[in-house]
Order: sequence, then structure tokens, then C-alpha cells
Amino acid sequence: MKKLLENKTKKPTLRKDYYEVTMEYVKDTVKIIAEGQNAMSERLDRNLEEIKKEFVGVKKNHGDLQSEVFSFRQEMQSNFQTVFDYLSRIDDELKEIKSEIKKLKEGLKNKVDLERMELLESRVFKIEAELARQR
Repeated sequence: MKKLLENKTKKPTLRKDYYEVTMEYVKDTVKIIAEGQNAMSERLDRNLEEIKKEFVGVKKNHGDLQSEVFSFRQEMQSNFQTVFDYLSRIDDELKEIKSEIKKLKEGLKNKVDLERMELLESRVFKIEAELARQR
């Protein structure tokens, strides 16, 4: 009977000990998980801060890049305008040169006719002189 009583008293103690150990294990496990979550949260916060710093740097560089692109665009427009003006002047000069060439061609055409006329007059004069001698 003594054994029966001992077994009955030990069972609740064993159960109580088992529950205490289980609860301690669960408590330790939850504590480890919570510490891991805190470490993960801190790591994420550090990474987020680094990303924010990089983003600010990129945003600043983007602003500088936009400024450079805008400046480059203005410079290109100015250069294109300069080239356009230069080509316009060349076009005007080309028109003048074509006009002068046309006048020179007309002048040369008239000169060739003048030389031919002088040649013909000279021949007529010689023929007249020879006819005059023959008479």
C-alpha cells in the first residue's frame, strides 16, 4: 500500500515537473525567437538607414546629372544655332558666287563674240583691200 501511495504522490509531481520543464523550454524558445526578431529588426533598421543614405546620394547625383544634361542640352542648342547661322551665311555666299559666275559666263560669251567679230572685220578688210588692188 505504501508503494501505491508513493506512486500516486509521485505522478502529480512528475507531471508538475514535466509541465514546468516544458514551460521553461517554451519560455526559453520564445525568448530565443524574440531575441532573433530583435536582432533581425536592428539589422533591418541599419540596412534601411544605409539604403536611405545611398538614396539621398543617388538623388543628389541625379540632380547634378539633370543639371549637367540641361547644361549640355543648352550648349548643344547654342552650337546648332551657330552651325545653322554659319551654313546660312555660306548659302548666301554660294548664291552670290553663282550669280557672279553667271555674269562672267555672259561676259565671256560676249567677249568670244567680240573676238570673232574683230576676226571677221579683219578678214573683210583684207578682202576689200585685195579687191581694191585688183581694180
